[in-house]
Amino acid sequence: MRVVHTVPHVCKEASGPSYAVSRLCEELGALHHRVQLLTLDDRKRRDARAYRHDVFPATPLLRRLGLSSALQNSLNAHARRSDVIHNHGLWMMPNVYSGSAAKRSGKPLIVSPHGTFSPLALARSRRVKQTFWWLQQRAAVKQAKVLHATSEQEYQDIRAYGLMQPVALIPSGVDVPEPAPARDAVRQKTLLFLGRIHPIKGLDALLDAWAELEHAHLDWRLVIAGSDPVGHEATLRQKADALNLSRVSFPGPLYREAKHRAYDAADLYVLPSKTENFGHTVTEALARAVPVLTTTRTPWGPVVGHQCGWCVDPDASSLFKGLKQAFALSDEERRSMGAKGRAWMEADFSWNAVAHQMAATYAWASGRAPAPDCLRVD
Repeated sequence: MRVVHTVPHVCKEASGPSYAVSRLCEELGALHHRVQLLTLDDRKRRDARAYRHDVFPATPLLRRLGLSSALQNSLNAHARRSDVIHNHGLWMMPNVYSGSAAKRSGKPLIVSPHGTFSPLALARSRRVKQTFWWLQQRAAVKQAKVLHATSEQEYQDIRAYGLMQPVALIPSGVDVPEPAPARDAVRQKTLLFLGRIHPIKGLDALLDAWAELEHAHLDWRLVIAGSDPVGHEATLRQKADALNLSRVSFPGPLYREAKHRAYDAADLYVLPSKTENFGHTVTEALARAVPVLTTTRTPWGPVVGHQCGWCVDPDASSLFKGLKQAFALSDEERRSMGAKGRAWMEADFSWNAVAHQMAATYAWASGRAPAPDCLRVD
């Protein structure tokens, strides 16, 4: 099949969709589908065609919307010779162009919101989004034949927003590397957070929980790594100082090999989010055989049933209790949990499996095959 994808950006390395969209396109190509990815990124990538913004130097808001007549014209041309259009994200003009391209070409449109319908996401710049929804975004989303959710929670968020199209429930994939060498049993153990340093990640509550544990677990340290898009790291550093924490470090963003080394050095991964659409870092940690502690505000409650982690409420007291249980286990018990998580990722979250499900959704949307098992119409 011929599929054209559009996403505003794929070069933001700390962004889950940047990784997920690129890998999906690569894996679809490996299955012999003809895939084209259109984006606004200034620097070109091997797997994408990049188009410049229309220039509005005196109007920052228009620049943030990502207006690009070049991308719009290219998308319209690609849509005419494609079988399916797949849009990723909302609230920028490339996410609107996909709707008009689908309408002009008569080709089915798939929309992957990537968490943009979650209550906390909608609360940010609420009035701007409400206005943009009624002026531009609503018509584009209504054009979609299928919406794509990466988790049950995102499916519920889509329905809560009043959208009733069929939803393909397909998780984001993860690359499962070869097993890392065994960790040195005598070294200091590491509790790792890796991701955006942002208030929604619940890192303030994590520091409060850590403050109750640090003095009793001298063989553990806390590493909070990631980009700092809103300047939240300074607030966390001040909090750590006020709590007299001595074994907390902030190494900044980690990419590629540095990120892989951080996972391989970790004994436990923590994602204390107040909200999370998917949480790619959970799959990355589990794929590297690191057990996970996360919260009930993420879609990762199944870590408990798969015996590879803990899921607690997103408050300091609950995080403390969960971490205390994790720290009480032996190294061998934690390694066993990590191994179970890695096996789960291999079985259900490989990119090959994800691409097959997405291709089946495309085939149904274009009238070439019956509905796949991942499709929800309730």
